[in-house]
Parts: sequence; C-alpha cells; structure tokens
Amino acid sequence: EELDKGNEPQFFGDDVYRNLKRISHFRNFYCHECAISFAYENEFPNAKFNDAYARIKRDHEELFKLFRGLEEVKHKVLVMYRR
Repeated sequence: EELDKGNEPQFFGDDVYRNLKRISHFRNFYCHECAISFAYENEFPNAKFNDAYARIKRDHEELFKLFRGLEEVKHKVLVMYRR
C-alpha cells in the first residue's frame, strides 16, 4: 500500500486496500476461530458448522468479486509495462 500510494500512477484506491484488509480478517476467522470451534465438537455436522458454512459461502462470493477486480488491475499493469 505504501509503495503504491508513493508512486504515480497509483494502481489501487483506498477501497481496494480496505477490502484487502478484510480478506486478512476472513482468513484469520476461517483458519483460527473455525478450526478451534470445530475441534471440540462431538457431533458433526452441527449448528456451528452450518452457520460457518453459510458465512464462508457468502464471503467466498464477495471475495471472488474482489479477485476479479484485482485480476483486471493486474492485467492493466502488465500491459502498461509490456509483460
């Protein structure tokens, strides 16, 4: 973020950086909180799992949109630098 904001043209706006920070929140939630929650459950699937599954499905759809946007910027950068 610092490198991008210090150069012209700036490739990503503030909204992209906010979303990237949200991605790290998603990662932490699914890698840590979900794993810990399910490690001590005796029944599977269960209500906690079903709730987490619904959440991850929604988050996946949102993250896929972000991924597509990042891919568009990546393509523009590669064209700009002829790579």
